[in-house]
Amino acid sequence: MKRKLENYVIEEWFEKFLTDYCSNIKDSTFASYKQAVNNHINRILGDIPLKEINSEVLQFFIKVLSEGDDETSPLAPKTVKNVYGILHKGLLTAHKLGYMMANIEDMMVVLPRTAPSEITPLSNDEISALLSYINGSQYQLIITTAIFTGMRESELLGLRWCDIDFKSGTINISRQLVRDKITHEFVLTTLKNNKPRTIKPAGFLMIELERTYTGNRQDFVFTNAKTGNHMSHNAVYRYLKKASSKSFGRDNVRFHDLRHTYAVLSLQAGDDYKTLQDNMGHYSASFTLDKYGHCTDTMKVVSSQRMDSFYKEHLT
Repeated sequence: MKRKLENYVIEEWFEKFLTDYCSNIKDSTFASYKQAVNNHINRILGDIPLKEINSEVLQFFIKVLSEGDDETSPLAPKTVKNVYGILHKGLLTAHKLGYMMANIEDMMVVLPRTAPSEITPLSNDEISALLSYINGSQYQLIITTAIFTGMRESELLGLRWCDIDFKSGTINISRQLVRDKITHEFVLTTLKNNKPRTIKPAGFLMIELERTYTGNRQDFVFTNAKTGNHMSHNAVYRYLKKASSKSFGRDNVRFHDLRHTYAVLSLQAGDDYKTLQDNMGHYSASFTLDKYGHCTDTMKVVSSQRMDSFYKEHLT
C-alpha cells in the first residue's frame, strides 16, 4: 500500500518538490535548488518527518549551516539565508498542499546577520592606470565595456554581435553566459531578473566595438584569441587581478567592482537614479539608491567645497 505523503520525511518530500513544483524555474535556479537540497537540506534534515518540523528543528538547521559540522565548513550568512529560503519554500508548498499541518510562516527562527557588501569602485586614477595597462591585450575591450556600461560579467560573456545595433548606438541585453552547476558546461540563459534592457553606451565605446566586428551576427563579441570561442569567467578574472595589481597595486579587484565603478561614474556625471537603475538592470530604483546613496552624500560634500572655493575666489 502506498504511503500517505504527509508521513514522508524531508528527503522524500523534497525529491517530489523538485520534480513536481520547480519545473517552471530557470535551469540555473533549479541547479541551485538541487545543490542546496542535496548538500544541506537532505544531509542535515533528510530523515526527519514533515510532521516533526518545528522552530527548534529549523533553528538547529541554521546553526549547523552557520557553524559547520564534521562534514562541512561554516557557510557565509548570505549563503545560509539562501539555503534556508529554499527550505522555507519547500515546506511552505507542503503546507499549502495539505501535506504538512504546521505552517512554517508561524515558526520562529533567527537568521544570521549579513553585513552590507562593500562597494569598492575604481578611482579615476586607477581607471586611467588600468586602461593604459590593458591597451592592446585581448581583454582590453571587455574590461573597457564593463567600466563604461556597468554590464554584469555573465552578460558581457554572453553578448553576441546581433545584440548590438551600431546604427542606433544601442546594445540589447537579453541573455547571460553561465556555467551549469551540475554539468559544468557553459550555457546561455535568461537574465538574473528576467528583464531584458537596452542601453546606449558612450559613442567612443560603440566605435571601439565596431572596429572589432567580425561580420557574423551570431559570433560572441568577446572571444578567446586562441580558440575563437567565448571567454571564460575564470580567465577574465585572472587577467583583471593581474592587471589591477600591476597597474595600480591592488590585487583584490573583483570584476563586479567594474560595475560599481560605472555606477559611481554615472552619478558623478549627473545621471539620476532611475536612469542608472534602467542601465544596470536593477529591479527597482530604491535598490539602486540603497546601493549607491552614499556616493551622492560624498558628491554633496565635494559640491559644497567647490561652492566654498568659488565664493572665496570671486566674492571675497
